[in-house]
Amino acid sequence: GGVPARDRKRIMKQIRNLDFQYVVATDLAARMHNVIEPALAAGAVVIMDRYIYTAYAREAVRGVDPVYLRTLYSFAPVPDLTVYFDVPPAEAARRIIAGRGKFRHHEAGLDINPLMNAHSSFLKLQKRVRKRYADLITEFAITRLDGTESPEQTHFAIRELIQPLELMPTVTN
Repeated sequence: GGVPARDRKRIMKQIRNLDFQYVVATDLAARMHNVIEPALAAGAVVIMDRYIYTAYAREAVRGVDPVYLRTLYSFAPVPDLTVYFDVPPAEAARRIIAGRGKFRHHEAGLDINPLMNAHSSFLKLQKRVRKRYADLITEFAITRLDGTESPEQTHFAIRELIQPLELMPTVTN
């Protein structure tokens, strides 16, 4: 009897991914309660870098059940606007190396590709994550922006997206 060794390894990896999601979801719930909900109640605009859709993409490609992820994050409100900055994996890798010089273990996907070098593992993981985001864009009406555009072009594109929401004061000359 018992669980075969290959299945034990897969099961342990899934448990580690679930533990990580509990921590991330708990952190988001605390921020929702302590920061975001009070800010929204006061009429503020809340801008977040990463949200539940990050987990939906990144953890689903790690084998976490998408239905489980949606249940875990069901407390989180649907935003008025969600923007996904689409950056090709090779460009994302270049930016990370230029910025900090190396990949972090989890972001490189070394937890699921332990025998690969960090760069190759990162590219493999990010191709899968990018494909998952493409599915989420349609499902959740997420706006895709080209993440390789200049900061000025990106700023203009975001202002164009926000203006119809009437969140910003109108400036007239």
